[in-house]
Amino acid sequence: MTSRLAATINALKAILFTPIALLVLLTTAAAVVSVIWLLSLRPSRVGEIRTSADQRCEQVLYDLRDGNFAGVVAQLDAAAKAQLSADQLQAGWDSGTFLLGQLSGWKLAQSQSSGGLQIRLYDLTFEHGSLLLTIAVNGAGEVDELQSHTVHDSDPVTTPPYANPHAFKAESVTVGSPPNVCDGILTIPTAAHALFPAAVLVAGSGPNDKDESIGPNHPLADIAEGLSTRGIVMLRYDKRTYSHEKFDPARFTVEQEYLEDAAVAVALLRRRPDVDRNRIFIIGHSEGAVLAPEIAKRAAPVAGVIMLAPAAAPLLLTDIVIRQQRYWGAPPARIAEIEEVRHEINSGKLPPGQMVSLLGALYPVGYLTDLKGRDEIEIARHLGVPILIMHGGRDWQVVDQDIAAWRTGLKGTPNVTFREFPSLNHLFIAGTGLPTPVEYASAGHVDDPVVLAIADFIWQRPSIVSN
Repeated sequence: MTSRLAATINALKAILFTPIALLVLLTTAAAVVSVIWLLSLRPSRVGEIRTSADQRCEQVLYDLRDGNFAGVVAQLDAAAKAQLSADQLQAGWDSGTFLLGQLSGWKLAQSQSSGGLQIRLYDLTFEHGSLLLTIAVNGAGEVDELQSHTVHDSDPVTTPPYANPHAFKAESVTVGSPPNVCDGILTIPTAAHALFPAAVLVAGSGPNDKDESIGPNHPLADIAEGLSTRGIVMLRYDKRTYSHEKFDPARFTVEQEYLEDAAVAVALLRRRPDVDRNRIFIIGHSEGAVLAPEIAKRAAPVAGVIMLAPAAAPLLLTDIVIRQQRYWGAPPARIAEIEEVRHEINSGKLPPGQMVSLLGALYPVGYLTDLKGRDEIEIARHLGVPILIMHGGRDWQVVDQDIAAWRTGLKGTPNVTFREFPSLNHLFIAGTGLPTPVEYASAGHVDDPVVLAIADFIWQRPSIVSN
């Protein structure tokens, strides 16, 4: 698989928790976002075009800086032009750089030739951050690929005020097996205790790192350190889509993105001599929260599930995107485009490996239908363990109707608790006024009452059986 396919996989379900367009991945700190344009790579006429390729790339960069998106599209090859319009490119660019500000400059970071293409990697400088952009030019002097990359050098993790760095120690671990090994961090309480309860943290949509870094914010790191301060062993890890690039779109499903690695993470905790293997919990955020019941079922027995801001299930991504687009006043044409994609997916006539275009990005049909076919509410209903569902009152991404779906679906199910925090956003960080994605660029920490509520929920649950 090519890196372009990897970019598509990394873009999967960024649509669930993004602002205006679907091409935003709120997953890193320095760059904050990753806008993906997938323009298929085909064999090109081989030729030495280094000088003209550099000129072509420079023109693309000037056009992006000046907002001349029609000019960028005019430089694409014919097949790419058929996939990406100027409006789609603008939607992706505007959404992908809304936290970064104005493009102010760039420098060439890498230059190479491959398969008849001249490939350039540029380091783009914005008012508030940076972004890497790959431009590939074919033998005819046409742009064959535009692909942005998040900058993995994230803002440093700062300890939240409710965490005591002397109350726990950090240990580097790996989750998964070759070739899908992902880096992780265990935070282990230093207090004397025979066996500690433990939890696995599961990040949300997109290629998230172990801290779920979003701008200067690191919500999973906050939760891990806060809970380990309160005597709970915590494991968080990079998602497979963050650590690795090669995936087969015809076979890539929730299994590969979430379930396999989460089950391995639980098994890792269960093997530790300092962990009460019968008091292990699943804590999921955002899409990780939606899938937390299925993770718990896969990794059974677990002692409980904590779901932070889960969208309604089954996960109908196009429906959620349409709702979010309307929230931000998207033009009718953009809504109509998404509705057409929804119709194509729901028809059931498309093969799993086929890619469908959604606002300029391509998504495997099989992945979207896999999500749609998973009824996490039904799984939660029969899970038989305590469940805590929490959401913020200022969350514009997962809204009241999402939580209402869980309330309705789990009505009558014992040991299910709902908590709302009126002033918190999707990251469970406090704020005021109309919620917007811009606030994600402001540094903050997960609110202390959220961490306390999780800690209380865990400590109130006794070991499910004796060790």
